[in-house]
Amino acid sequence: MNLLEQVRLFPICLKLPFENRLYCCMHGPDSFSVTPIKLPLLARDFPPERIQDFLSGRRCAQVALSELNPTFSDIEINMGSSGAPLWPDGYLGSISHILGQAIAIAAPKKEIKTLGIDIEKIISQPKAKEIKVYVMPDDFSVMKKEGLTETESVTIAFSVKESAFKALYGTKDQIFEFEDIQFTAFDRTTGFFTLTHDLQGRVHILNADTLLTVVWR
Repeated sequence: MNLLEQVRLFPICLKLPFENRLYCCMHGPDSFSVTPIKLPLLARDFPPERIQDFLSGRRCAQVALSELNPTFSDIEINMGSSGAPLWPDGYLGSISHILGQAIAIAAPKKEIKTLGIDIEKIISQPKAKEIKVYVMPDDFSVMKKEGLTETESVTIAFSVKESAFKALYGTKDQIFEFEDIQFTAFDRTTGFFTLTHDLQGRVHILNADTLLTVVWR
């Protein structure tokens, strides 16, 4: 059985203002027991479930890059000393995963300067109330205008800011706290939003309990 038969790998056609490829991978606990994808040294001590998620995300990224450039069909996406993926020259990308599911986006560097992605399960109402003050201390009014519930608002804000952390990682505007970045506009109809630090992005609902966010500059 080859790798593509072991996992459910599919593209997500998300309309963004730049060329991109976005893939999602659903996998089981042993989907990547046999795989041609090499496990970087820094990842070899991960727990088994984390290794499966890691390899799933790498596979998504590999396919996304190969669609943009066929020479990347067997590319190995290594890890930097911080654990962040190392993308090939001329391209940007980002990877995210939750248990049993991973996503990755890749894009040519000519149109954007930074890129981050995140996938999240909808946060429960008790949890949303607990973390709201940390996740979105000054953002709730922007979201409330769009008729979003507290649970929806906190989940979106949490995911968007996780994506923003990745998009700004390694730049002069690198952020470390949720309060360091704020929404400036949000459109529930289109899913597009803008943030401080000259960032923008889009929310996309994957299914009833899962969403993804993409942030770029």
